[in-house]
Amino acid sequence: MKRLALIVAATTLVAFLIFFFSTEPRAKPSSCYPAQQLMDDLHDLHNEKVVFRGIGMRGHVTVVTLDVKSQRWTAYVVKPVNPPMACIVDWGSSGSTQGKSGERS
Repeated sequence: MKRLALIVAATTLVAFLIFFFSTEPRAKPSSCYPAQQLMDDLHDLHNEKVVFRGIGMRGHVTVVTLDVKSQRWTAYVVKPVNPPMACIVDWGSSGSTQGKSGERS
């Protein structure tokens, strides 16, 4: 049940990010890095753990990470290129996951 709530929260966040960045008329270029380097840095330097990962309709992988103590979060997409590149689409503070599915935050 807890996992379902986490998936629902992360899916909602990802849907918002996709909508926000696809409707912005002049989106700024994303910051892209080798995928493994970005994943390692978020984990090792910022203590962020993956709370959502899904395959997007355009063939990329969308990932949201979160440090539950500091509430810092990052959303990025991993492009299907060789070598894989990860591009940050958003980040912020005050991140959290829902305790129960459908519970108001």
